[in-house]
Amino acid sequence: MASKWQKRLVKIGTWVAAEVVLTMAGADNLADYSEFVFSDRGITQVTEAISNLITLVL
Repeated sequence: MASKWQKRLVKIGTWVAAEVVLTMAGADNLADYSEFVFSDRGITQVTEAISNLITLVL
């Protein structure tokens, strides 16, 4: 049975290898951009919801 550290090292090694391959293929930038787009939308929705709550209270 593999220890927790061995499993964790395998996961980290897989992640690092995937990052290197995706960066070399140019797909890493696309993934970063999609994260930016979706996080921006989420922030906008939260801000709008808070604004709506504030106007309802006042």
